[in-house]
Amino acid sequence: MHACCCFAVAAASAPPAGRAPHKRPAAATSNAEETPTARAVDAAAAHNAASPPPAAVLSRRHAAAATLLAAAAWAAPHVPAAAAAAAAAAAFDEGSKASFYAEWPYVSPSDILPFLRAAATPGDADSVLAAIDRFAEFYPMYRCGPEKGAILEELVAAQQPALALELGTFMGYGAARIARQLPPGGRLISIEASEEQAAVARQVLEYAGIPVGEGPEARVRVVAGLSGDVLPRLRQLAGLGSGAAAGFVFLDHCKPCYLPDLVTMEQLGLVAPGTLVLADNVLVPGAPDYLQHVGGSTLGGSSSFFAGSESSSSADGGGRGTPSRGGGDGTSSGGDSSGTDGGLAYRTELRYTAFEVEERYKKDWQPRRDAMSVSRCL
Repeated sequence: MHACCCFAVAAASAPPAGRAPHKRPAAATSNAEETPTARAVDAAAAHNAASPPPAAVLSRRHAAAATLLAAAAWAAPHVPAAAAAAAAAAAFDEGSKASFYAEWPYVSPSDILPFLRAAATPGDADSVLAAIDRFAEFYPMYRCGPEKGAILEELVAAQQPALALELGTFMGYGAARIARQLPPGGRLISIEASEEQAAVARQVLEYAGIPVGEGPEARVRVVAGLSGDVLPRLRQLAGLGSGAAAGFVFLDHCKPCYLPDLVTMEQLGLVAPGTLVLADNVLVPGAPDYLQHVGGSTLGGSSSFFAGSESSSSADGGGRGTPSRGGGDGTSSGGDSSGTDGGLAYRTELRYTAFEVEERYKKDWQPRRDAMSVSRCL
């Protein structure tokens, strides 16, 4: 402390006339290491006891003295340690979570709709997707998320399918991303096992400004039902003529259903040479039989079908994935070009990503590596 400041404290610290010199509270004197302000107050008290200042000076400084003397007993400023700061941040985070859960409970699929109406802009697909991602931070859920969603949109934009199929609508997150990359006149048919979830997806898509329904202006049609029941009548639902196939297929429903549903689509002619099939979560939870069918089980890296995108070499060294010929009975040649007579061949790559379901509420949770398989029917 500068000398002038010490003088000011000393001068202002005199007790009123007729009263004993001030002694600091015991709480202040109990500290092993006194502060400069405390030492200055002690010096002032000793000085005033020896030679008291004039009464006029006392009257002018009495009020300030009480404040300064009280300040001498205050604890010195303390910068929180890193651990304390982290604990404070965690407490705030837990508090914000509790507030979110209280305001936006999620018990049934439709519970997300009030949050979307409050957090997203009608007709703005980007804001709706961002709001779903925000909701998923509090309620972990299977939606492809920003990282996988970017891959999904990249592939649809490059493929430009007149007809796209999605198996597993959930709340319409992937459908919104597919629909906005379709070419003029392109359509998406999305199959969802739960009628309740399908109804929510329709509302989400409509709120995002994407035409939904069965008419010619609709970009997306959400069909409720099990994939095994819907696929045999999908050609009729889509109005596909004989020999026509889907240009793009996205599998994001029950993982054990990937292989039988792909085989069904092969047999029905819905998947044919030229069709691009994207399957999510092939590592977590995993779909090993499906990967074997399309040749993805032999891959050691990822590659790209489209020029200009980043890639790493695949197992066959060709930069285009591994060709495989799957049989109609679901068997696979394990990555070579030979296979069951009449089967379709695929060239497959894996796009490695993080697993989208973040279970941060678990103390031992760690991010997991997942992948999407991209298979071109040859």
